[in-house]
Amino acid sequence: MQPTDRPAQPLPIFNQYVPADFQRGLLQTAIAASQEGLKRCDQDFEESEVHDLAPHCIRAIFERDFRSLGRTFGGTALARRNKKKTAYHSVVSFKKVIITASRVPSPETIVRWAEFREGLATSPQLELFTPPQPPDFTKPLYALFIYGSDETKRYPIGFAEIVFPFSDCKSYAYERINLCAKFTDIIERLDAPMENIPDTATPRLKTGIEKVQGL
Repeated sequence: MQPTDRPAQPLPIFNQYVPADFQRGLLQTAIAASQEGLKRCDQDFEESEVHDLAPHCIRAIFERDFRSLGRTFGGTALARRNKKKTAYHSVVSFKKVIITASRVPSPETIVRWAEFREGLATSPQLELFTPPQPPDFTKPLYALFIYGSDETKRYPIGFAEIVFPFSDCKSYAYERINLCAKFTDIIERLDAPMENIPDTATPRLKTGIEKVQGL
């Protein structure tokens, strides 16, 4: 069965509460994290180790800068530990919108189930089928930022999208935001000759944006 009509659409709610500059910054931060993570790994390890380690390093850098980015644009950001106390995840909130992030292999990848995600994806507009009750707009909208590498290795990032999981966290709503398409100037800048792109990275980035100031 396919999803039927939903009582509300996530995009207007998301765009109402989440600043456009923060959305732009998400793309920049993901690019910067990929650049910094790969650079750090390349300096200390051979290709075989870089293959295994780089995704973890990139994620760690992004999570740090993701929280800083959220605070910069007026959001609330914190790192939460899961119930099993085996890992942390970052949560950025803008009033009625809650955002987490995951690095995944492709835009079609459904992020593996996690208790914190199922608990967040409670918005009525994200029910798989039309619920019998009217939407409860007092509940926050849960959005997931997914990003990943470019298989061709031409770019530091292959995709960056905002998706909206249904309450069962087994599928996404049809509506999504492709940040690479929304901020094409950033991607076009990646095609510029490397000598024309200033490298302004610092030993520790605050928001992830500094590395790609020119973007």
